[in-house]
Amino acid sequence: MPRHARAKIERLLARLELVLAYITELERERNAVAETAVPDHAARMIQQLAGLRGIGVQSATVLVREAFVRRFANGKALGAYAGLTATPYSSGGLERHRA
Repeated sequence: MPRHARAKIERLLARLELVLAYITELERERNAVAETAVPDHAARMIQQLAGLRGIGVQSATVLVREAFVRRFANGKALGAYAGLTATPYSSGGLERHRA
């Protein structure tokens, strides 16, 4: 294998190891929020959502940190944001739903 190609592969592997270490650290912090004994408001919401069937810690964290800080017109708009319902959009004079 050429010397430069091997060096590039080694740099890429080192970068991958660093990214994987960051991901592990972030997952550890995320999971710690779900297990906090004295949670703040956001952590309490994450714990409540994670207690529901079908919602894990990752989904609960994303919902609390990203979705619940926004204002939605109705439940359908929230469902569309979460990818649970069709997303409406206007095209000219017609209104359609994307699947």
